[in-house]
Amino acid sequence: PPTPSLRVLTSVSTHPAVTAARTALFAHLGDRAVAVETGGCGAKFLRMLDGGADVSLQSLGTSLWDTCGPAALLVAVGGRVTDMRGDDIVHAEGARIKNRAGVVATVKGVAHEEVLEVIEKAGVLDLLKDRE
Repeated sequence: PPTPSLRVLTSVSTHPAVTAARTALFAHLGDRAVAVETGGCGAKFLRMLDGGADVSLQSLGTSLWDTCGPAALLVAVGGRVTDMRGDDIVHAEGARIKNRAGVVATVKGVAHEEVLEVIEKAGVLDLLKDRE
């Protein structure tokens, strides 16, 4: 059977880490990648929740209030949400307000670890060192 395509939500972010992650993921997926343009953090999560997308790479400028509710919904239906390092995004009192290492979200059935591996192999984590 043919390999299914993956609908990847793209961000307008121009931070080198997001650009490199997006470029690497599209190169890795090749013909399987389908770009889906959607603006706004919440809108991207909703697009995934309604079945319109499979993977989202989001800006380093999102804040915890942007991701808290939508991430909880995605995780509740079997999806996964981390930063580009693979660390869970902590939505708790005292946590950093900004998601300084971006956001990687995948729906159930998508290999989240594969997306993170592509990001790491592309050297994206080196671009995040200033984001500690």
